[in-house]
Amino acid sequence: WMDALLSSELFSAVPPAMIHSLFVKFEEREVQLGETIVTEGEDGDTLFVIKQGKAMVTRTKGAKQETLAALSAGRFFGEDALISDSPRNATITMTSDGVLMCLGKNDFQAILQDSVIRHVTEDELDTMVLEADTACILVDVRLPMEFRHDRTPGARNLPLNELRREVQNLEKDFFYVVCGDGRRSELGAYILSEAGLNAYVLDRGKPTDAKEESHAEA
Repeated sequence: WMDALLSSELFSAVPPAMIHSLFVKFEEREVQLGETIVTEGEDGDTLFVIKQGKAMVTRTKGAKQETLAALSAGRFFGEDALISDSPRNATITMTSDGVLMCLGKNDFQAILQDSVIRHVTEDELDTMVLEADTACILVDVRLPMEFRHDRTPGARNLPLNELRREVQNLEKDFFYVVCGDGRRSELGAYILSEAGLNAYVLDRGKPTDAKEESHAEA
């Protein structure tokens, strides 16, 4: 499971000096076939990595349960709710006996989230655009109605609930700056980074404000 994490685009952004600190924070948990690990709509406080076993991801669609994905050893889940401070967006159930490695929210934020999510001020962005050899794409992850009401000039609207599906169509040679609101923007930047894209969160206020907001998520 460690090799699987280290080979992922997301974990490659963690500084080498912090890798050991990250792994020693994980705790092992044995799980059983049919056990529900994450329940849609509940608050999230843990990142999970499958060390052994398999799981299924489902989401409520009307009166039915829609199957979204099957997960196997090395896959991780649960990070979206930790970053965005929103309820779990899917249910994950074990389809075999297995072992999970669990990382608590505080450790996740202190080690992983702060290493991966990079912030940039408007002044810094202007400098980056002038000096960059590649294009900058502004991405607004709010809902279309919000985007139309308060449009960011030059931004492309990719709602957060569609971003994971659309990220595979984005050009990897560009760099992306996510705007909108703080927590959703941080999750958007995280998703882009997870896919191997060069992503930042645009801070519209003082740089310290976003940092404090990130640490205040519960």
